[in-house]
Amino acid sequence: MKNIHSAIVTGATSGIGRAAAVRFVREGWGVIAVGRDTEQLDALVRELAPYDGRCVSCAADITNPETVPPIIERALAEFGGVH
Repeated sequence: MKNIHSAIVTGATSGIGRAAAVRFVREGWGVIAVGRDTEQLDALVRELAPYDGRCVSCAADITNPETVPPIIERALAEFGGVH
């Protein structure tokens, strides 16, 4: 699903991050949901499944710089970039 507005949302497993991811997807954006808890990420993706795959997860701890490039690569592959 390329060429739609997209965002990378860190901390997407709870709180403000999760709320932002849900809001973006419901508003028609594609979201790369990033967090450390894969179970919570999977639950978020399942919850947002009715929105045609606009939410994909990427388990990562962004305090580790090595985990950032794969997040960007996923955003490029899934949505054609980040807005």
